[in-house]
This record gives sequence, structure tokens and C-alpha cells, in this order.
Amino acid sequence: MFYCCLFTDRSKYQLRCLSDKGDERVNLPSLHLPFSKYFGQILTCGGGGGGGRPDHLQHVEKRIIEGADIILTTLSSAQSHKMKSIKGRIALCIVDEAGQAIEPETLVPLTLDVTRITLIGDPQQLPGFICSQRARQHGLGESLFSRLSNCTEDWSDNPVVLLNEQYRMHPEIADYPNRAFYGGKIKTMTNTRVDLNIPPYCIVNIPSGDKGQGPSGVNEMEAWGVSRLGVALQAELRPRALSLAIITPYSAQRDVIRNYITALQGP
Repeated sequence: MFYCCLFTDRSKYQLRCLSDKGDERVNLPSLHLPFSKYFGQILTCGGGGGGGRPDHLQHVEKRIIEGADIILTTLSSAQSHKMKSIKGRIALCIVDEAGQAIEPETLVPLTLDVTRITLIGDPQQLPGFICSQRARQHGLGESLFSRLSNCTEDWSDNPVVLLNEQYRMHPEIADYPNRAFYGGKIKTMTNTRVDLNIPPYCIVNIPSGDKGQGPSGVNEMEAWGVSRLGVALQAELRPRALSLAIITPYSAQRDVIRNYITALQGP
């Protein structure tokens, strides 16, 4: 859990330093200590690097939370004893990646009697991980974000807002997921086209005959094919000062690809 205690005075950010002597406001620009070290001194009440007593530390943490303008926490930590003192005082609760949180997790911060809640996420992406098939069959695999989105589709004042502008992908790469999952509502806002003699995306089938990747996570045939393709693409990209990224989920496969590329490039 991280407590963000920011106060403004004449356009300067300040930290409220809590100690036995009372509250002391310190201008951030005037701090000469690293922030992490200074914040550690706050939590230990200026104890010179020594650990504070557990009860004293909890008291200081409680006071920091009560005086904070913004509190960043995980869903599970929202119900810790440190948060009970601000129950009913939270004007707005924002849950990020709400589409990946299972419903009980999202309900945790609601126990603090928040006034408003904003869920930010994408129900079309991977949901939260559920091990129990029985729980999944009873609907636990669906996020609160997804459930509310489905319930409010026919509302005249639908509270769901679609962020329909994307700036990351090439238009041809974004085309399929846009049509398959978002009903063609996503707009590409930047010109990401690069003058290359290669398509924006391509699927290459390498029939290695290998039914599994083995205990080491290495597929030699695929590694060789990826390496040859990478070297060929690199020759196309280098004159344009563009870089190439090869991504593999296995470190052993990465090492094999790296060795093949080194051998193909020569001395």
C-alpha cells in the first residue's frame, strides 16, 4: 500500500511530516534526501533509520491515511485495519483494470462506503483467473465490470463510456479485433504506416513436427526459422533506423535464437 499525501501551498507540493512533535509541512523542492529515505523517516517518526515500534508505526500510518488527499492501494488491502478510519469519507473510488478482477475483489473497496465508484477496464480482455470450475459455472469468473456493462446496455442513460480512440496499433493490425470484439467502433487516430516491403502482420507456420517444447522450453526448428526471419527483417529495417523485437515466453528459447542470429550475422 502507498499513501500519497500531497498538499498545495503557493503552487508548491508539500509533504506532511508526522512526528511526536506534531505536524510539519516540508516543501518537496527543498528536500535534499531521496524521497524513499525521507518517507521512511516519516514512517519511523524520524527515528534515524531505526525501526519504530509496531504500535507506534500503525499510529503514524493511520494518521498519514487520514490526512491524505489520494490513497493508492490494492483491492484486497482496501479492507485492512489501516483503512477503517476513513470509512464513509471517500468521495471517489477508481478501480483500474476492473475487467481483470473477479467480482468479490471489486466489492472489497465498497465496504468503505464510498460515495462514487468508477470502474476502468476492458471486458473483452482476459478476465480474472479462477481455478475452481464449480465457481466458474456459478458465474464467479465474470467481473463486476462485465456484469454491469451487460446490465446497462439498454439503459437510456447508459453509464458505460467506450474509449474508442486507439493510438498504438497499425490500422490493419487493429482491424480484426475492432470488428470481432468492438463492433467496428474503435478509431485509429495516428498514422502508424511505415514504408516497408513487409505486411503489417503475418502468420508463419513452421511445421517442425515437434509436438511439445520439452522440459527446457526449446523448439530448435522454430528458433532457426525465427532467427532467419529476424536477420532478413533487420537488413530491411537498419537503413531506416528502425529496431526489431523478438519476443518468446521461454528464456532457453531466447538464448537459442540469440545464438542462431549471431551465427547468421557472421563475424
